[in-house]
Amino acid sequence: MQTENPYWLKEAYSSTITNQDIGLVQRNLNLAELTKKVIIKNFDVTGKFLDWAGGYGLFTRLMRDKGFDFYHHDPFCQNLFAKGFEKEGGNFEFVTAFEVLEHLENPLESLTDMFTRSSSIIFSEELIPERDIENWWYLAPEHGQHIAFYSKRSLEFIANHFGAKLISNGNLHAITRDRRNIYIPPTQKTFMMELATKIYNRFNYHILRKPRLTSLTGRDFRESRLI
Repeated sequence: MQTENPYWLKEAYSSTITNQDIGLVQRNLNLAELTKKVIIKNFDVTGKFLDWAGGYGLFTRLMRDKGFDFYHHDPFCQNLFAKGFEKEGGNFEFVTAFEVLEHLENPLESLTDMFTRSSSIIFSEELIPERDIENWWYLAPEHGQHIAFYSKRSLEFIANHFGAKLISNGNLHAITRDRRNIYIPPTQKTFMMELATKIYNRFNYHILRKPRLTSLTGRDFRESRLI
């Protein structure tokens, strides 16, 4: 699902990363942990990896801090955190493209470019909901940078186009030509983990009388849409 011809992109990218991306830091922290699990389970931990459209370079820096030989690629955004680790070409264990596909005018062209660097692309993408699409937060018309949206079926079509297969847990996905079954860890807590967290928080509040703080990310995001 795509917008009409996005004639507004010059205005939308007057700031490369929108002020509404309140979750940028937490998202990168979470994705760094998930990617670590993906590498350890499936790939050569001493290999080279490339983060495509890596923005400020935060993800590359986090992965290098964890000991993985990651490199940054983004010709449109200032690299603040991974200077000296930019790469254009080369062969990599896999390419990451987190929160990228929804920005692409021509997804197949960009993915073709990624596949010249690796046989596997690992990316995050919110899938189109089955109902109430007009109120879907991911449309984000306020900043106009999201112009392409995907269902699982459309991702499978893209994978077939490249002679690859799709592996997905609903939020984190891989399109790969590798014959192995790449393990993608779940992004949601298990029921038992959620239950244990609720019991622990209740104990903290009622027994230890410690204040429970709720993340302000959601509120900050809502308020950013009003600016």
